Amino acid sequence: MRIVNLQLVLVGVATAALCGCNGVLGVDGPGQQPGVISFYSDPVVVEVPDTVTRGQPFAVSVRTYGGGCVSQGPTDVRVDDLRATITPFDINSGHDVCTADLRLFQHEASITFDRAGTATVVFRGTRRPEDQPIAVERTVVVR
Repeated sequence: MRIVNLQLVLVGVATAALCGCNGVLGVDGPGQQPGVISFYSDPVVVEVPDTVTRGQPFAVSVRTYGGGCVSQGPTDVRVDDLRATITPFDINSGHDVCTADLRLFQHEASITFDRAGTATVVFRGTRRPEDQPIAVERTVVVR
């Protein structure tokens, strides 16, 4: 009888550890979703150069949070004149049981601005634990 009770306790502990994905990351179901760029009290981490050369591609990046059932997905880039919008996506497998590990994903993108001026790079994603959209802007001088 004691062995059976110990096995039930161990199964309960293991299940709780594996089901952390839905509670902490607040996933919305299977498929591709905007990445979590603001996670509790961690700062949003983006990299954008201060100055770039007109007509030359340059790299930007944004960190997202995943793990368990959430893996890194593609990064969408849209450029309209001197405004670029970067949306990192991550992929939820949709499994009911997930590990409770936390992983950091670095989404990188290449942008080219074709005219000189002050440009804006907007990073769109999700904020946790609120489960709300968030947009973070940075400016870059295009010479």
